[in-house]
Amino acid sequence: MNPRRSRPVARAALVLCLLATSAAVVSFARGSWSGVAWVLVAGFCSNVAWYCARGTAAAAPGTTPRTTPGTTPGTAPGTAPGTAPGCARNEGCGSCAGPAC
Repeated sequence: MNPRRSRPVARAALVLCLLATSAAVVSFARGSWSGVAWVLVAGFCSNVAWYCARGTAAAAPGTTPRTTPGTTPGTAPGTAPGTAPGCARNEGCGSCAGPAC
């Protein structure tokens, strides 16, 4: 996701999470079980806000990029660490400043 677009999405999701939480409180206070649905909406919105905020932080300069679990950053899928195309020293990721690392 584009970092410029993720911040407003994260903020909107956070606001919606707060509104859903307050709707759940009001629903439960009135004795209605519809608050359960609002709790689920609040949980989903908080996950969206966290994902977008984390994506923005990972895309910022000087931060570690997100990787697929079980892979080394800077390696192409299906290649051994240090053999990524464009690796300047053919060493493990993080040891060079090449474009693939």
